[in-house]
Amino acid sequence: MTSASHLPGSQAPETWLVGNSTPLLMAFLIDKGFMHQLLPQEHAVEFFSPLGNKVIKLGLPLVWPALQGHESLDGYMEHGDGPQPGQLSWVLLVRAGEAALGWVIQGKLMKYKVVRKYMVRKKQGKAQVSHLKTKGKSRAGSRIRLAQTEAFFEEINHKLQEWKQQEEPQLIVMGVAPTLKAAWAQHPSARAFEFDDPRLRRVNWTVGLPRENELKKAIWHLDKARLSIFDPQLASLLASIANAHGQIYRQNT
Repeated sequence: MTSASHLPGSQAPETWLVGNSTPLLMAFLIDKGFMHQLLPQEHAVEFFSPLGNKVIKLGLPLVWPALQGHESLDGYMEHGDGPQPGQLSWVLLVRAGEAALGWVIQGKLMKYKVVRKYMVRKKQGKAQVSHLKTKGKSRAGSRIRLAQTEAFFEEINHKLQEWKQQEEPQLIVMGVAPTLKAAWAQHPSARAFEFDDPRLRRVNWTVGLPRENELKKAIWHLDKARLSIFDPQLASLLASIANAHGQIYRQNT
C-alpha cells in the first residue's frame, strides 16, 4: 500500500492507549483482511479500507521489536510480540540542562541518574545551543553556559558508557528536542549508541521535567499501543475487543 486518504469529511481521529489487548486487536485486523502499510520509522502500522481510505493507525508498543526487516504484518507477528524476558531498557529524557536516565528491567526502574546543568538564559528561557546560532558566545555568561552544555553531554555520555560496560540494553527509548539532539551528536565524547541504532525508539507522549517520577511515567507508556481510529464505525467494535481483555485510555493520559 503506497498511498491513501482519510475518510471523506472525517474529523480528527479518536485516539486511545491500549494495553495488553494489543495482540488481539492486531489479530482481528489481520483476520478481517484490512490492507496495511508498515511504517518502520514511526514504529507503526496503518490500515486501509478496500477503497484505500485510512481507517486505523496503530502505533506499536515501544517494547515490541522493530519493524525493520519485515515485509508483512504476518511475518512480523510470527516473530512474537512484547519484550523478551529480562529485557533491559534505557529510558533517556533530555531537555535543556535537565536529563533523567533510567535503567529499566521488566517494567521496573532499577536505577536512574538525573543530570542538571545551567544551560538556559534566564530572560529568554533559551538553551545556549540555540542562542549561539543568533548571537554568538562572546559574553561571559554565554561562555559559562557553553561550558555547562559541554559538561551536560559529557556527564550523560559518561554515565551511559558506564552502564553499557555493565550490560548492553535491548531497547533505548529517548525523548529529546531536535536542537539538543544535534548538539549531542556533535559532542566529542563517545556516545554509548548511534542515533540510527535499530534499538532506538522515540517517546510518543508529552514529557515533563526529567525526574524520577517522569521516568516512572515513561515506563507506564512503554507497553501501550497508540490506536488512532479514522472510521467511527470501527470504534465501538475495537473498544469491545480491547475492554474484554484489558483497559483502554484516552490519548491525554
